[in-house]
Amino acid sequence: MVKPSKRSTTRRRPDARGRLARGLVQGSSLQAGSGETGSGETGSGETGSGETGSGQTGSPSTRPPSTRPPGAGASAPAVPPCDRSGASDPGLGASRAGGGAAPGTPEDGRSRRCVASGAVKPESALIRFARAPDGALTPDLGARLPGRGVWVSADRRSLAAALKRDAFSRGFDAPTTAPAHLADLIEALLAERCRGVLGMARRAGALQIGAENVAAALRTGGVSWLIEARDGARDGRDRLLALAKASGAAISVTGLLSGDELGMALGRDRVVHASLSKGRFADRWASEAHRLAGFRTMAPEDWSF
Repeated sequence: MVKPSKRSTTRRRPDARGRLARGLVQGSSLQAGSGETGSGETGSGETGSGETGSGQTGSPSTRPPSTRPPGAGASAPAVPPCDRSGASDPGLGASRAGGGAAPGTPEDGRSRRCVASGAVKPESALIRFARAPDGALTPDLGARLPGRGVWVSADRRSLAAALKRDAFSRGFDAPTTAPAHLADLIEALLAERCRGVLGMARRAGALQIGAENVAAALRTGGVSWLIEARDGARDGRDRLLALAKASGAAISVTGLLSGDELGMALGRDRVVHASLSKGRFADRWASEAHRLAGFRTMAPEDWSF
């Protein structure tokens, strides 16, 4: 009989310590009389938890199990606010599959609405604008700036229409000031992005430079773009254009950049002839080149190809 008495005492001690801990956590409730009132735990204290007055004074072996859910006495953790960046863009067209990436990162198949025409187009055919805290309109060609964005088709006519109708202020729901010569600024920024793609392609070995190297690539196959300086000599250009036609492959031709611009991109004083192999760099170049073509011609009109 002595041993059961010891076991009973041993089992009651942790329960007493548990009551003391709960009393410390619920001190404010004890003071207000809304929790465990009085000097003991009566039936009006923790109701429905199985810890009534008879439960605490009875034998430990007959004490009913507690039905208190785990962590019921603790306050629920604060739920962080949902990240809604980009959700307020007025040009949102298609939802992101599987949640998508943050605004600021363009995805294939994602569309937006042009505030000038109302047409829904892929992001690759549009330009995103952000609004600075001082109200200045900021071109966001990489679609990475935080906050709300307004989208416009990548061409001078759409941009002029958006400015004339004050579509940016309506899109941002706040007064917005556009910088002077905005179209020329965007053209320069797009040309810089095109040069950046060519520089990366050259370092990756996906770009051929010079008339002979380009001609060899056209004969071998695998060329996606023939890139000619818009101010280059006609005879050398016509020779390469003839080779591109004779290959029978679908090769795009562009004269978006001058010889000096190509040289700047490729680390030379001047480049007149270049070709871009098929692959991811050709795809990136195509996206940027077509946007730039909305602000300058893809190739001069007197080119025959």
